[in-house]
Amino acid sequence: MSEKRTFKTYKSFSWGVCLLACFIFNHSLFAQETNSQLSGKIITGKDETLAGATVIAIHEPTKNIFNTQSRGDGYFHFFNLKPGGPYTITVSYTGYETIKKGNIFLNLNSTDHFISLSDNETINFILKEQIGDLNEVTVRSVSINKTGINTDITNQQLLSLPSISRNLQDYIRLVPQSKVNGDGMISLAGQSSRFNAFFIDGANNNDILGLSQSGSNGGQTASPPISMDAIEEIKVLLAPYNVEYGNFTGGSINAITRSGSNEIKASAWYYFRNEQLAGRSPVLIEETGSPGIFERPRLSHFVNQTGGIRAGGPIIKNKLFYFILAEKQSEVRPQPFNFSEYRGAASLQQLNALADVLRNKYQYEPGSFLENTDELNANRCVVKLDWNPSASNKFTLSYRYNFAERTATGNPNGSTLINFSNGNFTFPTTTHSFSLEWKKYFTHDVSNRFLFTITQESEDKKWTGSPFPRVAITDGIASIGFGSGPGTGLSLFKATDVTLSDIVKFVKHKHTFTAGTDVNFSKLNDAQIGNYFGLYQFRNLNDFINGAVPTRFQRSFSLLDDPQGDYTLAAGKFKTFHAGFFINDDIYLKNNFSINIGLRLDNNSLPTRIYEDHFFNDSAINLISKYYDLEGARAGQTIRPHWQLSPRIGFTYKIPAENIVIRGGGGIFTGHILNVWGSVLHQRNGVSIGSIDINPQQYGVKFNPDPYHQPTPQSLGSNPANAKGELDLVAKHFKYPAVFRSSVTVNKKMKSNWLLSVEGIVTKNIYETKYTNVNILPAVKQSALPDVRNVYSLNNGPAQIPLTASGGNPYSGQVFLMSNNDNQKGSSYS
Repeated sequence: MSEKRTFKTYKSFSWGVCLLACFIFNHSLFAQETNSQLSGKIITGKDETLAGATVIAIHEPTKNIFNTQSRGDGYFHFFNLKPGGPYTITVSYTGYETIKKGNIFLNLNSTDHFISLSDNETINFILKEQIGDLNEVTVRSVSINKTGINTDITNQQLLSLPSISRNLQDYIRLVPQSKVNGDGMISLAGQSSRFNAFFIDGANNNDILGLSQSGSNGGQTASPPISMDAIEEIKVLLAPYNVEYGNFTGGSINAITRSGSNEIKASAWYYFRNEQLAGRSPVLIEETGSPGIFERPRLSHFVNQTGGIRAGGPIIKNKLFYFILAEKQSEVRPQPFNFSEYRGAASLQQLNALADVLRNKYQYEPGSFLENTDELNANRCVVKLDWNPSASNKFTLSYRYNFAERTATGNPNGSTLINFSNGNFTFPTTTHSFSLEWKKYFTHDVSNRFLFTITQESEDKKWTGSPFPRVAITDGIASIGFGSGPGTGLSLFKATDVTLSDIVKFVKHKHTFTAGTDVNFSKLNDAQIGNYFGLYQFRNLNDFINGAVPTRFQRSFSLLDDPQGDYTLAAGKFKTFHAGFFINDDIYLKNNFSINIGLRLDNNSLPTRIYEDHFFNDSAINLISKYYDLEGARAGQTIRPHWQLSPRIGFTYKIPAENIVIRGGGGIFTGHILNVWGSVLHQRNGVSIGSIDINPQQYGVKFNPDPYHQPTPQSLGSNPANAKGELDLVAKHFKYPAVFRSSVTVNKKMKSNWLLSVEGIVTKNIYETKYTNVNILPAVKQSALPDVRNVYSLNNGPAQIPLTASGGNPYSGQVFLMSNNDNQKGSSYS
C-alpha cells in the first residue's frame, strides 16, 4: 500500500513538472491537424487582379464567421477553418458587384503535425463592374491543389461503407497504398503498422508502448480506438512535403470528431450479429455419429452487439456548441474444439483424469479443454465543446474515453496443442484523451494555432481462474498446457503522453510561410516479468500425474525487491522527449505552378538513467567484442540525444487546357522508435530482472503448485549474480528510423467528369533497426543457395559464449544489441 501511495505522489509531482516543462518550451509537442483551409483569387472581368476586396466565409451550421481581404496579387487565404461545411463565401468591393459562392465543403487538411497549404481549394472569383442592375455572377473555376499523396475519407464514405468490425481498418482500406487485415494491422507505404502516426482531434492515440498490430491505443484487445460514429472525417497522408508533418515513416492517420451546430441532432444505433446471420461452412463435413452423411454446418453460437447514442446542438446559438456520444460493445465467441482432430498420445479419458488430479490434489480448477471462449467488453465516450467568442478567437475542448477488456487464449486448441481455458488471460486497457485547441486570427495575413493534448493509457494483463504455475507436457507430437499464462503473473503498463503545439502562418506576396516547433514528453511505467509463476516442462502426461521430476524449469523474477502485486522496482520507468523545429514556404510562382520548400530539425532522446551492469562492462564486453562489433554499446547506456534533418520539396503543375494536374516531390521523414525498445533497455539491464533456466533433476526440484513460492537462486544454492536474465544494449550512435520518400501523381479530368489518376511512390529506408543476439558464438557455416542462412550447429543449436572462468554464462537469457541496419536498407514501391 505504501508503494501505491508513493507512486501516486510521484505521479502528481510528474504532472506538475510536465506541465511546467511544456510552458517553458512555449511551443508544442506531438499534435496533429484538426483543421482545413481555403484560398482563392479575386479578378475583374478584364482578368485583372483586385487587391483589398473583402472576403467573408460563413460556416453555415454554426454561423461561424471568418473575415479577410485580398492582397496585391488578388489572392486571399483562410487558415484554421473547421472541416466540412457547407461554407458560403461572399466577396465585395466598392464599385463592383457583390458575389456569393455557397455549398463549399472542405476536407480535413492535415495529417502528422499541423495544417498544410498542399490541400487548398483554390477558387477564382470574377467581379464585374456595377452598372445598374446586378448581372449574373460567374465563378471561373474550382480546383484542388495539393502536393504529396494522401487520401480523404469523408463522412459520407464513413456512413456508406460496409463494416463488420466497425473498426478503423475497414475504412483505411480505401487508401490504395495500404495493406490491412482482420487482426487490425494497417501497413502504409510498405512500412510496419507500428511506425504510423495516429491522432484523434490532434491527440496522440498511438499504442504508446508499441506492441499492438493496429498501432492504436487498446489495439491488443482488437477493439476500436474510438466509436466510428464519433468520427467526422479521416485523412491519411503518406508523403506530405510540408515539413509540419513528421514523426512517422509509414503514414499518418488523422481523425476529427463530430461537432455540434445550431441544429439539434441526435442518433441511436444498435448492431447485432450471431451465427444465424453468418454463412454456413463452405466445406461439407460428415455429421457426428452419422457416417456417410455430410452437411454444411453453421458456426458455433456467438454474439456480437454494439449500441450507442449521440447528440449535438447549441448551448448558446452561434457561439457555444456541444457534442456527446456513448457506446457499448460486447462480444462472446466460443471456440469449441473437436477432440477427434487431436493427434497427441493422450485420450479423452486421460485428459479428464488430468483435470481431476488438478482439482483434487492441487485444488486448482483448470477449466475446459473442449471450449475456450473469446470475449470482449468495451465502453466508449466522447464529449466536445466548440466556443466561438469572436471572429478572431475560436476554442475547441474535447475528451475521449475508451475502455476495452478482452478475455482470450494466446494459442487456440488444434491438432497438436491443447490448452485448458484457465490458461487464458484477461487484458483490460483504458485510455483517457483530452484536447484543447485555440485558433487566433491576428490580421488578414497572420494566424496562429495552439494545441494542448494529454493522453493516458493503462493496461493490466491478468490470469483467468486462480494463479497457478504454468505447465507444458509433451504428448507425442503434440503438447498439453495449463496454468496461468506465462505473461500474466506480473504485468502492468501505465503511460502519460503530453503534447503542446503552436504554429504561426503568415502570407507575404507570393509566399505562405509556416513556422513553429513541436515538442513531445511522455512518462512510462512498464512492469513485465515473464514466467513469474514459473514454467515446468514434463516428458509425458504420466510423469506429471505421478509426481515425477520435471525435465526443465524456467522463471524470471525481480533482483531489486519482492514485488507487491504488480508494483516492483524492476519495472521499466522512463521518460521520452522529442523537440522539432521547422519552417516551410509555399510559393505560388504562377497561377498554374507552385512549389513547397521546407526544412525540419528533430531531436529525440530517452533521458532516464539506466542501471549499469558492472560485470558486463568490466568483463563480458571484452570477451563478446572478440566475436561481434558492439558499436560502442555498454551496459547502462541509453539512446543518446541526436538531431536529424528532414529537408523536403514538392511541386504542383497544372495544364488547364488539358485538365491535367501533376504533383510530386521528395524528402526525408524521421519517425519514432517503439517505446517497448526503451522499456527493455530499462528492465533487461542485467541488474533489475533475473532468470533461471535449469534441469530440475540436477537440483532435486519437484513441481511446486504455489505460484508465489517458486524456486529462486538462493533456494537452489546459487548466486543471484549468476542469474542475470536477458541484457539489452543499444549502439552508441543509434539513430531513430528515417526514410527517403518520393512520389509523383498525374490527375486528368475527363469530359464525362471521370477523374483518371496515376500515382507512384518510392520509399528508401535510411535508418532501420535490427536486433542481434551477441550472447551466442557466431555461425560456423552457411546453408547452400538460394537463401544462404546461418547454420550454428546441427545438433544443439547456438552455443553461448563462455563469460566466466568456469566457462559459464550468467546471462541465462540473451544479450541483444540494438543498432541500425545500414547494410541491408530496404525499399518499397507502389
